[in-house]
Parts: sequence; structure tokens; C-alpha cells
Amino acid sequence: MFRDSRVATGLALAAVLAATRFDHFGAIPDASLAVFLIGGMLLGGGAAFAGLFAIAFAVDLAAVEVEAWRAYCMTPAYWGLVPTYALLWWGGAAAAGRSASATRLLLAGAALFSVAFVISNLSWWQFSHRFDMAFAEFWLSVARYYPPYIASGMLYLGLFAVASRSVARPRPAAA
Repeated sequence: MFRDSRVATGLALAAVLAATRFDHFGAIPDASLAVFLIGGMLLGGGAAFAGLFAIAFAVDLAAVEVEAWRAYCMTPAYWGLVPTYALLWWGGAAAAGRSASATRLLLAGAALFSVAFVISNLSWWQFSHRFDMAFAEFWLSVARYYPPYIASGMLYLGLFAVASRSVARPRPAAA
């Protein structure tokens, strides 16, 4: 039973990741940050992380095939997503099994998403070879992406917190 629920959870997270990743700030916000955090909480383990990362990579490659301009992001800096998502996975795994309020989960998520923003953008600046500017100048140019980056992760983490609470709450007995 437990194995089946892990498989179902993994498939559900993979579906959400694939369905939302294509257009990061479009009509349907990208759930990648929350998927990796929640995946660490519910799945843990390196194999599940690698599987979800492989799906993210496959979606990104498909996006390049559909719209060639997306290849702009496919540089050596892309691999900075490994430590970015690994941080979220680790944060989720560290939170697994702890009874925490939705507020604490959301605060931890906001902190982890913020550090993830720094890691991914520092990687992009350092390894993409697309910027001939000081880091401070680069940072000012990407700071505008911080609010939607955090908001998309928080949206899905909030939905997860609400869903988890409603599933965990005992239902009143029928009279």
C-alpha cells in the first residue's frame, strides 16, 4: 500500500511539473519549486529526485523544439538547477515527518525559494557566458523576476498545505 501511494504521489508530482513547466510565468505558473520541495517531503531519495529532474529537463528540451528561442537558456548554467532543486528537495526531506503548521511550511518554503532564486541566478550569471557585467549590475537586472518566482512556488505550496490539512483532518462521523 505504501509503495503504491509513493508511486501515485510521484506520478502526480511529475504530471504537475510537466503541465506547468513549459511557460514559467505564463497563464499557468510554473510549479517546479513547489514540486521539488513537496517531492522531498513526500518521496525523498535520490532516485525520485533524479526522475523528477529528468522530467523537468525533458520538458525544457521539448520547449526548445517547439520554440527555438528557448534555447537561450540551454547553456552550461542550466546545470545550476541541480543544486537549486536539490536544496528544495533537501529542505522538503528535512521537514518530512515533522508536524508543522501551514504557516511554518509556507515560511520555510519562502526562505528556501529565496535561496533557490539566488543559486539559480548566480549560476546563470557565472556559467551562461551571456553577461559581461558585474554581479551587482546583473543582480539588479534579475531582481524583477524575484516576485513571480516566489509567488509561483508559494501558490502551489499553499495549495498543498490546504489539501494536506483537509486530507489529514478527521471527518465527522455520520449521524
